[in-house]
Amino acid sequence: MSFEKRASLIILLFLLPACGDSDAGDDGSGASQGSGGSQLECDDGWADCNGDAADGCEASLQISSEHCGACGASCHGGPHVGSAMCAEGVCVMVGCEPGWEDCNLSPDDGCETDVSSDADNCGACGNVCASDGPQVAGAASCTDNACVLSCATGFGDCDPEAAGCETDLGSTDESCGVCGYDCGPGGCDAGACAPVAIVTSAGEPFDLALAGDELYWADTSGSIRRVDVGSLATDVVWSGEVSPASLAVSDDWIFWSTWSQNAIRRGKRDGSGGPQTLCGPSMADSVNPMGLAFDGQFLLWVDFGAPAGGMPAIHAWVESPSPLCIKLHEDVVPFTDVALTPFGDWYWTQVDPVAVSGTIKNGPLPVPSYVAETTTSDPDVPAFVALDPTHVYWTTLNGKLKRAPLGETGNSETIYQTSSANEPSALGIALDSKYIYFAADTLGGPVQGTIYRLRKP
Repeated sequence: MSFEKRASLIILLFLLPACGDSDAGDDGSGASQGSGGSQLECDDGWADCNGDAADGCEASLQISSEHCGACGASCHGGPHVGSAMCAEGVCVMVGCEPGWEDCNLSPDDGCETDVSSDADNCGACGNVCASDGPQVAGAASCTDNACVLSCATGFGDCDPEAAGCETDLGSTDESCGVCGYDCGPGGCDAGACAPVAIVTSAGEPFDLALAGDELYWADTSGSIRRVDVGSLATDVVWSGEVSPASLAVSDDWIFWSTWSQNAIRRGKRDGSGGPQTLCGPSMADSVNPMGLAFDGQFLLWVDFGAPAGGMPAIHAWVESPSPLCIKLHEDVVPFTDVALTPFGDWYWTQVDPVAVSGTIKNGPLPVPSYVAETTTSDPDVPAFVALDPTHVYWTTLNGKLKRAPLGETGNSETIYQTSSANEPSALGIALDSKYIYFAADTLGGPVQGTIYRLRKP
């Protein structure tokens, strides 16, 4: 072949890739361009899911959570799916929303099982709530990811390691009435905690006030006394008083009322100095002062009696900017006690001596323009009242402890009923985060009164 022919053939071979069709040209993603440039033939495991030939076969069907196994097959479409991934072209649930699981291992219906309430998958897939064992009365249920047995009356499933409803709630001190309710030293009787006497010779205890571990009481025979609720050691802080009735306590002071002298007095908690009269002793507009409450600014008290031509009233003493005794509110029905809330409301008890019944009421401070709101009426004749963050508690003259939710009308419950003929009346009451303290006495009888401690419901 002549030189000229060989040169023409070489030139022709170099020009062939640029002329006409080509089946060369890998785009780096496993794609090959088809004829005409409008169709893409993709390698196994790849696809042109966006329909744009410019980026070739851009979707990996093996790992793309939006195109898992095929274009548009999303792993995120199922209900309650928190997160999912694509592995070898199959959707795998990585995480579900709280309280849900993929128990059937099917990505089609996502995280289909509510493990917070499914008795066959309680808390986790496959955890079946058993319904057998002693004192089981029906099928088990699942509540808040935990199996709950249907127990016979008076029994509870308090030990998760034991079979059935193993605990007698009527007599188990550590689970009295309900699982985990520990009565302490009082013990459990018929599903209710029994109170413990912490002072058995309390004189004539009338009202109580608690400050830290020190529980104070007014002994109407003439003294202000206290007990350390930890050690149960008692002492007399002030003596020689005339019929002290009610009291309140601050960081430094004990405040008390004197029933017959119509006076409000105070003395140091450490017993130093001498008692001071704040209002009285012959206040023409305050007769038989009773329940006291102090919030750091106001000292409130109520009247059980009434002046000639007047009515029982609620009063206040304010120390700053100058000491002042003022009347806040009058009512025809005698008062017995008052208590203050940290958020500016106060509760008080009133007794109707004609109807032999009483009412627990509440209203806001400041008082001069208040409108009373009845919280609950009580035919058991309420005596003293105390508050915690959720409830108002009170005692009754026929020996009951009762309570109702703060701010609600009605809806009261009896917590305890005294049974001793020597102590028919429940009087002063005080609360801490765990216990109710109350005084029981005969209201002037010959038997020494008792101060009790009872575990809160």
